[in-house]
Parts: sequence; structure tokens; C-alpha cells
Amino acid sequence: MIDEGIPFSTARLNVDGREIIALGYPNTSVGKVKEKLLYALFEGKVANESGALLEYARRLKKSGFR
Repeated sequence: MIDEGIPFSTARLNVDGREIIALGYPNTSVGKVKEKLLYALFEGKVANESGALLEYARRLKKSGFR
């Protein structure tokens, strides 16, 4: 996966917990959000770029994900 530019863990995402919390997620949801972002990367729905990841997280929040 490293050759493809896709991180193999949430720790390698180009977004951190503080940024996710700034979107209005509670601290307890940060890990779940990062897992959703990682799966979205695997599925080719989003790039591992901060802006793209944060926009995807915003859309998740709007859809009711907590």
C-alpha cells in the first residue's frame, strides 16, 4: 500500500485529531472518523490530502455520522 501512496494506518492520514474536533466532532469520535477516512481512501473516494479528508469528514458529519 505504501507504493500506491495509501497509508496503512490512521496515524498516516494527512489530518489529525485536532482538525477533526474543530469540525465539531467529540473527542470520543476522532478514532471512528479516522477509520472512516482510511476506508474511504482504500475505496478511492478521497485522496490523502488534508483538505480532501476534512471535506469528506464534514460530509460524514452532515449525513449524521458521529
